[in-house]
Amino acid sequence: MFKKNKRRISRERALSILYAWETGGMELTEESLLLVRKNFPIDGMEDADFTNEILRQVVISKSHIDEIIEAASQNWKVSRMDMVDLAILRIGVSELLCGQVPVPVVINESVELGKEFGSENSTRFINGILHKASQLVPDPGSRSK
Repeated sequence: MFKKNKRRISRERALSILYAWETGGMELTEESLLLVRKNFPIDGMEDADFTNEILRQVVISKSHIDEIIEAASQNWKVSRMDMVDLAILRIGVSELLCGQVPVPVVINESVELGKEFGSENSTRFINGILHKASQLVPDPGSRSK
């Protein structure tokens, strides 16, 4: 059995929170992020900073992230996407925008989340959209190498 690394666990935690957020009908705002952090205490957990950074990036850039997802998905509106897939895509695109993680790692980690939490078609859907999104996001240097 393989052991999950801290960043994978942080991504899973962020996915759970984003999914709960969406299914609960909460607006993704900085105020609701504070409420979520109060109800999902993660600050004492390993690599909580990475989870918080993912959530913060999704909140402050949600409109831009969703525009990238829609542009990359060709004829799919985010409102029609499966909520789990959409949360995974938002995490992936937020990481692409930050530029701290190499593109292949962002795509692979997102696909792995799709395998574990998504539907039968999630992995291909996520892989295709993030591959296209990576071409739409300006490359901040040599992170894709």
